[in-house]
Amino acid sequence: VDEVVTCASDISETAPVTTTSCSLGSTVKTVGPTLVTGQADCDGATYEIVYTVEDECGRTAECTQTFTIANDGPTITCAADVVVGCANEIVETAPATTTSCGLTSTVTTVGPTLVSGAADCDGATYEIVYTVEDECGRTAECTQTFTIANDGPTITCAADLNVTCASDISETAPGITTSCGLTSTVTTVGPTLITGQADCDGATYEIVYTVEDECG
Repeated sequence: VDEVVTCASDISETAPVTTTSCSLGSTVKTVGPTLVTGQADCDGATYEIVYTVEDECGRTAECTQTFTIANDGPTITCAADVVVGCANEIVETAPATTTSCGLTSTVTTVGPTLVSGAADCDGATYEIVYTVEDECGRTAECTQTFTIANDGPTITCAADLNVTCASDISETAPGITTSCGLTSTVTTVGPTLITGQADCDGATYEIVYTVEDECG
């Protein structure tokens, strides 16, 4: 009887039913299992075992038993999603894969790819797509997501100054930092008189410095 098996290693001989004339003795020989269609251990491949009986008179007869492979393609499970500070901290993590019948497989990746938000901005998400392919050409894929979590820019003004006249007031570049090396721009408002009378002793002026990074 023909059989369906998961892997070629599951194929086993089954003794055929034989008869001989005059109760002559006989011997049974087998050839196989032999792959006859498809690719080894791939779904739909077929193997055959040919059984040959020979009686004491040297006469032979044969029959063929067919085995069809039925199994699943590979599986893949990505590592857990990750929160990172910057896109340059994203690294691939080998996924877990399985194949039927111990078939070999290869894993390829695409990414990291920015899928939402602005590059390196808080809340942006990146993806790496992992694809496994077995020897039969069957594939499966999974996606690992990376979420950016970082702070906006910081700014530190130069020390306050005493000046003689308002005309002596000049801007002094503040110290700034940004996450992930994002570029930034600094704008100023002032000098603005906030107390006292213009150019009179004790009057105070302010310059307000604002830094904005690429994330806004």
